[in-house]
Amino acid sequence: MKNLRLAVLLCLCTLSTQSSLAYSLDYTTGPESRLDVGTRFEFIEDPTHRLTFESLNSHGTSVQFEGNEYTWRDTGGETPNFGYSNSTFWGRLTIKRAQNAPVEKYVLENAWPHVDRIELRVLQPGLVEVYREVTGLLAPQDERTLSHRNPTFSFSAPAGQDLYLFLKIDSVNALQFPLVLWTRAEFISNDHDEQFVFGIFYGILIVMILYNLFIYIGIREQSYLDYVLFIGSLSLLQADINKYTYEYLWPQAPAWTINSIPMIVSFTVILAMRFITGFLESAERYPVGHRILLWVGRLQIPGVILPLLAPHSLAAIYCLGLAGIGIVAAIATTVKIMLKGYEPARYFLFAWGAFLLGALTIILRNFQIVPVNFITAYGLQIGIALGVLLLSFSLAARIRSIKKAKEKAEAESRNAQMEALRKSEEAARVKSEFLANMSHELRTPLNALCNIPRALITNFSEQLVWECSECQSYFEDESPPKSRDLRQPCPECDNAQMKLVPIIQYIGDHKEQHHFIKRLDVQAQELLGLVERVLSFNDVSNGGTQELNISEHKVESIFPSLFEKHIAKAQTRNQELSVLYELTTPTLYLDSEKVLAALDIVLDNAFKFSMEGGKVECILQADSPHTLIVTVNDEGIGILRSEIDKIFTPFYQIESSHTREFGGAGLGLALAKELVDLHGGKIDVESVAGTGSTFILQFKS
Repeated sequence: MKNLRLAVLLCLCTLSTQSSLAYSLDYTTGPESRLDVGTRFEFIEDPTHRLTFESLNSHGTSVQFEGNEYTWRDTGGETPNFGYSNSTFWGRLTIKRAQNAPVEKYVLENAWPHVDRIELRVLQPGLVEVYREVTGLLAPQDERTLSHRNPTFSFSAPAGQDLYLFLKIDSVNALQFPLVLWTRAEFISNDHDEQFVFGIFYGILIVMILYNLFIYIGIREQSYLDYVLFIGSLSLLQADINKYTYEYLWPQAPAWTINSIPMIVSFTVILAMRFITGFLESAERYPVGHRILLWVGRLQIPGVILPLLAPHSLAAIYCLGLAGIGIVAAIATTVKIMLKGYEPARYFLFAWGAFLLGALTIILRNFQIVPVNFITAYGLQIGIALGVLLLSFSLAARIRSIKKAKEKAEAESRNAQMEALRKSEEAARVKSEFLANMSHELRTPLNALCNIPRALITNFSEQLVWECSECQSYFEDESPPKSRDLRQPCPECDNAQMKLVPIIQYIGDHKEQHHFIKRLDVQAQELLGLVERVLSFNDVSNGGTQELNISEHKVESIFPSLFEKHIAKAQTRNQELSVLYELTTPTLYLDSEKVLAALDIVLDNAFKFSMEGGKVECILQADSPHTLIVTVNDEGIGILRSEIDKIFTPFYQIESSHTREFGGAGLGLALAKELVDLHGGKIDVESVAGTGSTFILQFKS
């Protein structure tokens, strides 16, 4: 675009019917292609709406009308901005032209399109009207001399004549008047350049909408649809702010276009809150911010129809005020979630920063803090375009984040499935080994319980003897009669008759009988112990025995019976048990049943894995009645270091060969650990394969 310069020769004078009627713009040094004339106008506010053009044609700095005085006021060199007002405003300006100035075509443009009705009258000296036109939002496009998104007036200046410009403005929108006076050729050239820039801007928005819409159709990710709806609504809002909508979409609907911005703002905020909450996953990541954003969106719903029911200023304040609250809440929520480590929120914050930076550029330009150039002139559009692009990038980052999380979850799921499969296979293996072990452990005592009685039965026989019912005497007969119905007198008592009865007699070796009965007793006790161990482990592992029965016990009443039992068992294998008491207290507070059960298991393992002739040592230590430490040393096969942590796993066996050689169901040490854990203690193991093991049990109460 062309680099234009403002007119620098400005002077103030009081207009009269013979000279000038307002601020005077000196245009005698040569025509300028672009002049910012908004700051040169004088204005009168008419709250009564009764002033007319004819009443303004009096000289001086004020107007007397119907007993009221209205004073012309300058703008102080700033762009006129009257905010929301129900008053009618009048403006005046004189353009002084050189006597040899040719006929010139001018365009007066109000660069703020949101004016309901603005009327311009152009007069020559002698108050001869040469031009009159009404434009603004209430003027359909086809009724305008120059169809444009902004209110524009196209008029010609006669050769060598000064011009007197009068404006009448009525509007329910915010009143701003950045008025620019163009030569017609320069206006067309500038408008061409603006259309090019805005074409790129809206082209970017449309491309991003279509691009993300196609992505949504492809992957059906809700965030992309929310993005498309939000950016589509934002694009429509920006087009309505620039009033391209009134120029191209609804040029014959002035009533609608007056109220469209608050309604589209409300709709945009609703879609924005939906997009933001979904994108940031704020319900899980920051519930407080999520609720605020939801309420902002809900409160904006009435704003969609409020401009049709309430005064425009009230509707605008409601809709735009809620939008401002929503922007602040969205930024605060984004920062909070970003600080929690959600990476896509960083891109999202950059996008909002671009929006705000664009708006800030416009503010700084309007206050003349930054110069007018391409960047500052179109800062808002640049900020929105960058924000839209960054939102798209942040959306892609979120999808990548979701994809990574999904891949991680799938990997974890696969690993969990593999681990579950491994555990299932391990459980199946353990179950199989347990069943094999239990079968082996049960077979030995059951074989004894089944075979020994069978062998003993063969050593018993049935024999008929004479029985006397009176004296309870029995008599053998070397050749008893064949019939059991016979009777004969009893040689021990008179008048008694004896009868034949069968009796069972042992005819085998009594030492052998004693051996068999002893084996039956041992095997029955082994079977009972195995069953009790399984049931005890099941109770403890399933929480059936969680409470301790702590009570005071004398030391000599707790352990002797257990040690006597193991000493007797050790003697059968030519093994030896030595017990050492290192107690400084005569009493202990503990659950004696569970302590003895745990110690019994450890001692049983010590003897089982020690060779014939081996020695086992048990040391009991206590410094207080509430702590007991039991150390069991053996000279057994020992345990590999890599196996120590596994021996307390239920059903675990170091090697199947050991299971066959040494027996056991793999429950003992697991049960012992559970019982020690119930006492708030622990079991430590020290072992060297081939030389023996040391188990240290600590009980607390």
